Amino acid sequence: MTSLYDVTVSVRIPNGSAGAGVARAVTQAMAARAGLPPLSSARAGGVVAGGLRGSTGAVRLELAAATGSLQVWLSADDAAVERMADQLADHGVERNGERLVLRFERAPLHGVPD
Repeated sequence: MTSLYDVTVSVRIPNGSAGAGVARAVTQAMAARAGLPPLSSARAGGVVAGGLRGSTGAVRLELAAATGSLQVWLSADDAAVERMADQLADHGVERNGERLVLRFERAPLHGVPD
């Protein structure tokens, strides 16, 4: 992880599927810490929890929050990473070596012309 981030958290979940609720809560809290709005924070938590469904082995969840940005790294055994990559394909997941990376950004605010 890089020093550009204000807050980092690492969680090892012994059983990915059973720990999906924990992953959701941690991700949602970190997204809120990053300044994402409540619905975006809830969505981020749901995306990460959805990626863990069906994983029976251990999953490592690493999160880094900065103002307006949250990055989530997921690592597990090769088969679980492949399964999570498939489940998260519609959410912009990237593969970074043996880990998956998800990025959540606060949408920019646009002013209304006078």
